[in-house]
Amino acid sequence: MKIPLAGEFGGLPRRQVVALGVAFLLAVTTGIFVAQKVFRSNREPAFSTSTSLSTSNAEGTSAPVPETSSAATAGAVDETFHRVEIVGQEVRSVAVQRDGKIVLSGYFDKADGDWHNSIVRLNPDGTVDLSFKTKAGGSVHAIALQSDGKIVLAGDFRNVNGVAHRTVARVNSDGSLDESFNTGRAGDKEAYCLAIQHDGKILVGGSFTTFDGASHQHFVRLNANGSVDPSFNARADQGPSRMIAQPDGNILASGSFAKPTGPRYGFTRVRPDGSPDRSFKPPWLDDCKAMGLLPDGKILVGKKAGPVMRLNADGSVDATFVSGLNVDQIIAALAVDNRGRIIVVGEFIVTGDFETRCVARLNSDGSLDRSFSCPRGFRSPIVCAAVTPENDVIIAGNFAARVLRLRGGP
Repeated sequence: MKIPLAGEFGGLPRRQVVALGVAFLLAVTTGIFVAQKVFRSNREPAFSTSTSLSTSNAEGTSAPVPETSSAATAGAVDETFHRVEIVGQEVRSVAVQRDGKIVLSGYFDKADGDWHNSIVRLNPDGTVDLSFKTKAGGSVHAIALQSDGKIVLAGDFRNVNGVAHRTVARVNSDGSLDESFNTGRAGDKEAYCLAIQHDGKILVGGSFTTFDGASHQHFVRLNANGSVDPSFNARADQGPSRMIAQPDGNILASGSFAKPTGPRYGFTRVRPDGSPDRSFKPPWLDDCKAMGLLPDGKILVGKKAGPVMRLNADGSVDATFVSGLNVDQIIAALAVDNRGRIIVVGEFIVTGDFETRCVARLNSDGSLDRSFSCPRGFRSPIVCAAVTPENDVIIAGNFAARVLRLRGGP
């Protein structure tokens, strides 16, 4: 099984980027898993790999003959996956399409020598998909895949494919601009995260206080054609870092806001009209950035430091889930494979009789999956992760290789 990785891996920045903190997106819409995070730039260029790999470093200067057996060590870097050379600041978001192609976004200029401003699509083997032609005039913090193959972009950009579009835009499956999607003047400031509802409406969160000229305090919902949905009235004092649209129409939002639109600091749920859902009573979760929705309605959350938690649908802690991972720093993203195993990435160190850095996998009951072996892990943060249809893992982050695929194992 392979694992796609994405994030910032060390190219020199063209301009100073404001740290947005950590933003994670895990969307379980139409069977697609998406993870997203934003880190302040980190220039440490190298990372360590599992001692089971016969390579001098993760940048592949002395790559071995690749393993082809499905029994290859879970967590090992898949050397059959092409290591795309991304030039620029960072990768911030990754999503895997149903056909196995991988969409990456962030703030970068080139991929394998060709211009791919802030968004690129890879084939399942890691090579650049030259049929996908999208260029953004600025950074793309978040991407969301629609069931019809179209892709929604959000970030701090002013144009897409040379056409004026601010903050939010949508492209067709070939990367051409979807001209039927019109967001007007869009946000006065950048957008951090996206979520697509089952009815096709699009949730956007960010630092903006106006959207298309009207007051919208950090939250807005768009109709399928890009126009603002006036029936949604969620507000907060800061933008959310992550949102999830639940099948029942309710919306989960996480971040570090002090006065959210709901009753809980840093993590809340609002009703379909944006009003607080006061029946939802999670524990106090300050600076919660990573979360995911499970098929049974339970909720995974990861905060700045501490264990991964599973909550019941009403927000109460699920005591049957006992996390085998208690991190010392940041959980940036969570992704779930089709066997219910949980990929955890970020900036952390696991010590003791099982050591790893920045990446680990939990079993569905929360216990640490020791078969997923990356003993020395990565010395720089992993920004985001997504799972392929084969249960491999794509990761990206502040390490030199930029994007890697890890084997998922049996």
